[in-house]
This record gives sequence, structure tokens and C-alpha cells, in this order.
Amino acid sequence: MPLLAVPLLAGCGDDSAPTASDPAGGGSSSSSPAAPAETATDLPTTTDPTKSAPITPGGVPFELREMVSGTAGQGELSPDAVPLASDADVEAFVAGFSEQLAEDVRVAVAAEPARTGEEIYGAVVGLGCDVPPGVSVRRDADGYAVTGAKVADPLTECFAAVTSVAIVAIQD
Repeated sequence: MPLLAVPLLAGCGDDSAPTASDPAGGGSSSSSPAAPAETATDLPTTTDPTKSAPITPGGVPFELREMVSGTAGQGELSPDAVPLASDADVEAFVAGFSEQLAEDVRVAVAAEPARTGEEIYGAVVGLGCDVPPGVSVRRDADGYAVTGAKVADPLTECFAAVTSVAIVAIQD
């Protein structure tokens, strides 16, 4: 039995070993780009993660205006896009966030108002160690769903959770 314990302990700190969070079982992907996605949580992106991916089933044209993130920012993960058309909408949306994250979201929304033919929405797309590199947007029964893109090399531990909020302009 002591011989088994040594190899198991030696593998605990190996960052390049495949982990349970690696659904493809391909191990570390730090030296190569992520493979195209096939599941709802691994939706495809274009070379520009701020633009809509044309091959996303049910996808709608959008632009990721900003990914606002804050350590210990609070809030709850939800793909439901919330319209941010007025100051009251924004205040209702940020009510559950930390003071700093709420202010950062307010600033991001005010920085780029909606242009003709688009509406601004917000969604909490990440709550964990990593900030999603982009998002996908699709129409669903309740309106729009915004999903964070898969992180290519996710951290397995973090000191405090990071709340990631996507501010998107949806063209409809």
C-alpha cells in the first residue's frame, strides 16, 4: 500500500495532468487553441470572441460590449439576459452585486449606449476561478440566454470566486 500512496501524492501538484473539469480528457491545452465546442456550455466562438458566432444553433447577432469581473463580486450565475434599457433596469440588475462590481457594471453600461437597432443586456456568465473569454447568445423561451465560453485552461483552485458579468448589445 505505501507504494501506491507515493505515485498518487506525486501527481497532486502536476498542473499538466488531465482533471475532472476536462470533459474531453485531453489534458492541458496551454500550447494549443481550444477545439471547437459541441455542447451548450462549450458554444463555438469566432476568432473575435466579442462577436456572434454564425454557427451557433439558435444564435442571434450580438456584440460583447464588456466582460466586467470582480473578485467576491457576489451575484448568482444565470444565463437569463436582463434588459438594461434604463437606469432603473441597471440598478435592479446590480442590486445583488458587491459595491465595486455594481459600480463597474454601471460604468460599462453607460460607456456605450445602445445604437439604432440594438438593445443592451446583462447576464452573470461566470462565478468561479476564471473569467470566460467570450460569450454566446441565443433566443430561448424567456427571451435571450447568454452563456460564457469555456475557459481553455481552467484553474482548479482560487482564493475567492470571481463574478463575471457580460454586457452585450443584441441586434434584433
